[in-house]
Amino acid sequence: MGPPSRFLLWTQVPFASEQFCQEKYAAAKTGNLLCTGKDMKGVNMGDSGGPLFVNHGGLWAQVGVSSNTFVTNEKTEWPDAFTRTSKFCDFITNATARSFHCWRLSNKQ
Repeated sequence: MGPPSRFLLWTQVPFASEQFCQEKYAAAKTGNLLCTGKDMKGVNMGDSGGPLFVNHGGLWAQVGVSSNTFVTNEKTEWPDAFTRTSKFCDFITNATARSFHCWRLSNKQ
């Protein structure tokens, strides 16, 4: 592992199917997780707690926080898991003294 980056790094990753996510992570069955990853793109060492954003009509919205991740290059075997921020809107709003507000993209987000 090399030194930390001085620059913000990002990548585009597809969402994994809900069924595949649930097969790999029991917590996904509660609806609290989103899974992503393909090929060699995704979360790596030091990325825990990082955000997952989607672009919805030109607006960026955070839909997840990196939680369950295996450091592997084979994301098709073990996808990256993110806690769904929409499941914790009230907590996040209160914990940030109401400086954060959830914007629901859909019932699934």
